[in-house]
Amino acid sequence: MLKSYFGFIKSVFINITSGNHEALSLADYFKAIGFGITTVLLIVLFIALIIGLFVTPAKGFGVFAKKELAAARELAKSEAFSAEKAREVNEAISKKRFIYALFLIVIYIPVAIPTLLFVIDQVLGLIA
Repeated sequence: MLKSYFGFIKSVFINITSGNHEALSLADYFKAIGFGITTVLLIVLFIALIIGLFVTPAKGFGVFAKKELAAARELAKSEAFSAEKAREVNEAISKKRFIYALFLIVIYIPVAIPTLLFVIDQVLGLIA
């Protein structure tokens, strides 16, 4: 895509500098603007996708185990500390960690790595 965009810009530049203004039209202007906007949006989308691939696992556990983590915070703040309650909360958090790790290993990583490779291939295809 960038190759065709740069080729188009080159032909417009050659037409402008050679004095061949009849070959240029308002459609060429809109085509250049459209190519530029599309290129910028694609690059921003790819960058957001790559950042999302790394941020999702970090934030995901906090969302996934929100109830258990809130219970652990409440237990830490409470005056009446109970070893039994602490053990229950710890077990619940451990179960959530195991389920989340299983999700990462079985689903997220097999999807994220090919997606990242695809994005890299697409970006390099735009540039080359």
